[in-house]
Amino acid sequence: MDNFTENTDKRSLYVLRNFTAVTFAALLIAGSTLSILGITMTIVPKWFNIMLLLLTVSGATLALLRRISRATLLSLCIIVFAIELSGEMVYLATQSSYHAILYISADATQALSIILLSLTGLNKRVVAIAGSIVFITWSAICLIVKGDLWDIYVINAVIFAAATLYGYFAIERIIDVIARYNDLTEERNMMHAMQHMTHDQLNALIKLGLKKNQTPEETQQLLRATGAGAQHIINENVSAVVRQQIINEQLLAEHLPELTTTELQVAKAILMKLQLSEMITMTGKSKGNITTIRSRIRRKLKLAPTDQLYNSLFLRVFGTQPRSMKM
Repeated sequence: MDNFTENTDKRSLYVLRNFTAVTFAALLIAGSTLSILGITMTIVPKWFNIMLLLLTVSGATLALLRRISRATLLSLCIIVFAIELSGEMVYLATQSSYHAILYISADATQALSIILLSLTGLNKRVVAIAGSIVFITWSAICLIVKGDLWDIYVINAVIFAAATLYGYFAIERIIDVIARYNDLTEERNMMHAMQHMTHDQLNALIKLGLKKNQTPEETQQLLRATGAGAQHIINENVSAVVRQQIINEQLLAEHLPELTTTELQVAKAILMKLQLSEMITMTGKSKGNITTIRSRIRRKLKLAPTDQLYNSLFLRVFGTQPRSMKM
């Protein structure tokens, strides 16, 4: 269920990003085309809109031909939008700074939307480039207009700088959260395995994971809460047990004395239900070595060809069969 949720979250993010890229490209193409045809009001020369149209159409074509990804298309659209907005602001300031007051709110809203679009694309480099373009443009306008509405332009320049920094570090935090989420894959898998254990098995696991200096009252309180189905107790204690106490070489060695250190590592990986690629990373052994070690473990445990290695290890270590075997 956790893996399904994780994959669903990733798919949702990709779908949102792809939809934003296609929609944004379509809007830029439509806006530039209407401006070139003179249907909509524009304050920049026709050649400027033609240049933006060619850039956007080129990016959309490459994305359609799968030469670039939708994420790259979104990044291109954000930068094109920043250039378009900066060009409009420069022409506006050089033509008539007094009329510029009519566009300040719209320009500010559009510039801030660059940050939000960059957040959707999770691209720190793009938000830095787009934000810098807008900030530098507005700083130049402050020098151009001088006394005319100078204070308003300074305020907006500060707002854009702050928004750019916020977007950059917000994306950094989002990426960090995703990385931390992926780092907990092993623990989530173990918690999923815990859901198939009986009440007695969970209590036994928690007892093994309790600190030596824990009082009997604290032990009873913990077990009563677990028996009552308090999920947070399981999250805070069982996961720690799994990582630190339950499935470790020392415990396995007590119940599987016939296995070597290397074989105990592979047995631990099997009990953790790791994939083969994860076993390779954990043990440092090759695929062929792990297959050979698994065969040696089966031979030392004297298992029949029909016996499941995981179930047999579980029975030897925990003294009971997995819940799936009892049903």
